[in-house]
Amino acid sequence: MVLRQDYILRLIQQLSLAMARLIKKVDSDSEEIFLEALDGELDDLAGLPLSMLRSMPLEHILGSMKMGEESDAPRILAAAEILSLDARRKELSGQEAAAAALRVKALGLYLPSMEVLGDLVPSEIQERVEQLLDDLREWDFPLELGLDALRWLEGRGRWAEAEDLLFSMAEGGCETRLFEAGRDFYLYLATLEDSRLEAGGLPTDEVEEGLRSWMEFEPDGAS
Repeated sequence: MVLRQDYILRLIQQLSLAMARLIKKVDSDSEEIFLEALDGELDDLAGLPLSMLRSMPLEHILGSMKMGEESDAPRILAAAEILSLDARRKELSGQEAAAAALRVKALGLYLPSMEVLGDLVPSEIQERVEQLLDDLREWDFPLELGLDALRWLEGRGRWAEAEDLLFSMAEGGCETRLFEAGRDFYLYLATLEDSRLEAGGLPTDEVEEGLRSWMEFEPDGAS
């Protein structure tokens, strides 16, 4: 167990140092030089080159990153960081749709890795994930990713942001799993003290109002 934690801490430290160098390059260097640096710095940390991270479906990336039977969360985190920087470079070159697609994939890697690593994730990476959620607010989340993001916000007591995400996801149709997740979210909040709800930006009266509004949705497939 100690060896495993040493491995995690060492890899996260390497990742933080590499990202500090790369963030300076993303806005200033040519695309060719930046991409060469990106592959060179982070290929060993993620174990997959940028070309594969771009092309592989999210579930295949997650499935390929294993240490024994467990997910190799530091490598998944490194892959998320690579795609996030790649998205930033795409945006700088005017490829906004491609940048958004990369950010969606990056978020799908950030969330499960951070769920495993918890407080071991440096604050600057947590801030990047929060910014990523904000940047993607106008884009449609795949259901599974949206539910992961909802759980992540819930786990941090960010009730108002979780509510905003719920309703934005339901605008295009409320699937049964989404409806149930929203219902359970409000029922859980109803058990909390007022002080905790206030701290998360969603006072008791707004929780009650939100639950009433949510229950007006008719989940897809319901008769």
